[in-house]
Amino acid sequence: MAKGVEELLARIESVRRDLNEQALYDSLPSPTMLEKSRELDRLLNVYQAVKTGAQITQG
Repeated sequence: MAKGVEELLARIESVRRDLNEQALYDSLPSPTMLEKSRELDRLLNVYQAVKTGAQITQG
């Protein structure tokens, strides 16, 4: 696996852990939870694009 993909997967895992930990203290609609959830979604989209060779669009 390429180093960039390994780093991306490590970041995904880190944000996932942060989100799960934050869930112990906040409800889902909290700004912190929503921010972490969006970050995780974005990282997962990047990973999916890398794996499929798709173009990443910003928006």
